Amino acid sequence: MALTTLYLYSIVYTSIEIRSWEMEIKKISNLRQRISSLQLLISKIYSMEDIRLSVSEAAKIFGISQQTIRRALKANQLKYIIVRNRYRISFLSLLKWSQQSATTRNKLTAKGIGQFVEKWSINNRLYSPHPKTIKKRLKNDS
Repeated sequence: MALTTLYLYSIVYTSIEIRSWEMEIKKISNLRQRISSLQLLISKIYSMEDIRLSVSEAAKIFGISQQTIRRALKANQLKYIIVRNRYRISFLSLLKWSQQSATTRNKLTAKGIGQFVEKWSINNRLYSPHPKTIKKRLKNDS
C-alpha cells in the first residue's frame, strides 16, 4: 500500500511539474512574439535608411546646389553607397544633415520641397493639442 501511495505522489508531482513547464513554454512563446513585433517596428523605423537619392534628386528636393551636396559627400557628412559609379545618398542622413545648418534649413523651406508646404506646424488639435487641453483631458479622465 505504501508503494501505491508513493507512486501516486510521484504521478501528481510529475503532472504539476509538466504544467509548470507548459506555462514556462507559453511565456517563452509570448516573449518571442513580442520580440518579433519589436523587430518589425524597428525595421519600419529604419526603413527610411533604405530610401536613397542621387545627387541631383537631393539637390532638387532640398533646394541647394549639387556642388553643396558633393562637398558634404567629400567631407563624409552624408551616408552613401555607390551604384554604377553614381552616389546614392541615404535620405535619413540628408535630412539630418540639412537641419544642422541654418542656411540649408532655410533653403529647404524657401527653394526646396518646403515651398509647397503652407506651414510645417500641425494646427489640428486632435494631433497637436495645446498643453491646457491635455491637462483638461487628464482631469476629466480621473
